[in-house]
Amino acid sequence: MRNFSVQVMNYRCFSGEAPTKWTFNGDVLTSFVGPNNAGKSTFLRLFYELRPVFVALTQPAQIGQLITHKNVGLNFHGVGDAVEIPSFQSTGPVVLDFGISVNREAELCRVRLAMDRATAAWAARVWTGPGQKELTVQPGQGFPGQVHTFSGAVPLQTEEFTAWMQSLISRIVYIPAYRNLINQGGGTHYEIAVGQDFIKLWDSWKNGDNVTQRRTILEVLADIKTVFGFNDLNAEATPAKDTLQITVDGRSERIRELGAGLSQFIIVLGNVAMKKPEILFFDEPELNLHPALQCKFLTSLAKYARHIVYASHSIGLARAAGHVYSVTREGGTSVMKHLPGTRSYAELMGEMSFAAYQELGFEQILCVEGIHDVLATQQFLRLLGLDQRFVVIPLGGSAFINPGTGPQLNELKRITPKVAILIDSERKFAAEPLSEARQGFLNVCESLEIKAHVTQLRAFENYLTDAAVKKSKGPAFRALQPYEELKNHPGAWSKDENWRIAQFMTAVDLLATDVGVWLSGLRTGANA
Repeated sequence: MRNFSVQVMNYRCFSGEAPTKWTFNGDVLTSFVGPNNAGKSTFLRLFYELRPVFVALTQPAQIGQLITHKNVGLNFHGVGDAVEIPSFQSTGPVVLDFGISVNREAELCRVRLAMDRATAAWAARVWTGPGQKELTVQPGQGFPGQVHTFSGAVPLQTEEFTAWMQSLISRIVYIPAYRNLINQGGGTHYEIAVGQDFIKLWDSWKNGDNVTQRRTILEVLADIKTVFGFNDLNAEATPAKDTLQITVDGRSERIRELGAGLSQFIIVLGNVAMKKPEILFFDEPELNLHPALQCKFLTSLAKYARHIVYASHSIGLARAAGHVYSVTREGGTSVMKHLPGTRSYAELMGEMSFAAYQELGFEQILCVEGIHDVLATQQFLRLLGLDQRFVVIPLGGSAFINPGTGPQLNELKRITPKVAILIDSERKFAAEPLSEARQGFLNVCESLEIKAHVTQLRAFENYLTDAAVKKSKGPAFRALQPYEELKNHPGAWSKDENWRIAQFMTAVDLLATDVGVWLSGLRTGANA
């Protein structure tokens, strides 16, 4: 999917004094973490509430109206009164600034929408080309047509921008924090089917004539069975289609008699599997789930949604994402930043009333080298039955792995004294010594009594078996050689696909490696 950016000003709790900009880089997981009432949910809900505004940007004629008339009324989704939208902390207009990367000089690349507070009417300014040159429509001409830029008159091209907006709005699903399957009513809650409507939809997919739909429901049931460790699982609508009858390991119960966590798995995973969104905006995926199941929930969802953007109170769950943003209140307004630029982990967790990771149900922290190693390592831990004991967080890549990071490692030990670290060797051949920076980092870990392991092979992806690669990617692909670098590999895949490949490995595969033996030893303390 094309990279894009969204900047928000004067929308609800986000003021114009601290513009909020989010750049989407195609990560499988993107997270927002912070204390209550900081603005996490508000930012995610923007993509639901302002959907009609996004729709206006799918048609060149609508964009032309916004530029030339500068007084266009647009609706909102699920908002009772437009007065709810502007920030009460400022007086400026609500501003939405959308941008995509383009190559052609006359291609529309940026649209800045502004909503007048008094009239709730919208106007637009637009830019074109890689250099983002602002343009204006020539007097008396329609739109699109000849437009003036700083470099002269050019024919405006809107195909890429409008196609991107169309793909964005048509393949987004927003799931709020409150989710209830058990009620006797029906309908939809925001964009997901709930109650009896969901039960009827589940029944039609599970027992209808469409083979693809039946297989999708069977796959969802298989995923839930694996996550919860059931030997057998089935979910059927009752004859009255008013609830689900759940059979678990030979025991049959109505879904209302089971825990909220299992209900949430069924309703959310079922809805997402049926819709298969490009981007899933998900508020508090940890709701009703034991911490050990939260990451499993996300990885299960990632089979059906290409990208997941989620807000969480759990810093451990947030750190599973490729990009993590903190959302905090500063000076009465919501401020969003990349997590590395925020205050210390301990301070942020203190705001969120988390004293230590043990209170979240984990026994210790396992740090891995980069953001793409998090989900993949979680898959390895799942193979060994250890995923309920560790929260996995990324170190941030090679920039962190050096002898000068002792203070940051001490910060981790403030959260919990039980810290383990797994890093790549980056060896080009078996006998190659570690780099000075990596060896120095290991020495610091030893001095701080932190369990650390460096891979015998080059990197994480060198541990993915050929059988797993072929099952995930197809028969034309092959595994890496022990010291082969992924970027030089014929038919190389992206590092963020490692976790998908790891799903097809077995415990026997993993325990035949140094990484598997070391991870297994964390359970018994054998490598302490």
